[in-house]
Amino acid sequence: MPDGAVRAHPWDGQDFAEVWGKEWTETRDVTDRQIIAETPAGKAVHMLRRVITGQAPTARAVTVRQVERERWSASSWRTGCRRGTRCCR
Repeated sequence: MPDGAVRAHPWDGQDFAEVWGKEWTETRDVTDRQIIAETPAGKAVHMLRRVITGQAPTARAVTVRQVERERWSASSWRTGCRRGTRCCR
């Protein structure tokens, strides 16, 4: 290793992430749930829908929320540097 070079370890990424702070990001979760019919007419409609589409009737729910995350993660630092470079040996 050349003079003045600093060898970094994978766990140093956590220290960098703490220094750079956190930011608010938007996350989106999408879930599909099966719709259950309670009336005979509803069951008939669901059966017809299943025959036509080949899939059970579902309802899609989308949840959007704000989450506080680190601006830069230790894992992104580790995967971002190539093997054999100064940062990863």
